Amino acid sequence: MNKLNKDDLAAVAGGFQEVNKDLPTKGLNIKCPKCGSSKGDSFLRGALYDDSIGSVQYQCRCGCAFVVYKSRVILKNDFIKLCKDKGISYPFV
Repeated sequence: MNKLNKDDLAAVAGGFQEVNKDLPTKGLNIKCPKCGSSKGDSFLRGALYDDSIGSVQYQCRCGCAFVVYKSRVILKNDFIKLCKDKGISYPFV
């Protein structure tokens, strides 16, 4: 029996699945809203987690920064505006 590691599995499945158990996005398939990439090496290491509101910010190598909040993908600039409109201080401006 051959076993695939996570990188091999991502290549076959065609996507990046968050595996960090400390993030609320664990188990979700992450995909860039700008370029559509979903390969693990397309994203910079070190997602930014704001535990006060439960959002996770990702940065794609194409330059797109986006936030996953309650399983919704929102461009970073739109999320910052949304937080400002709601009176929420987003720490990763």
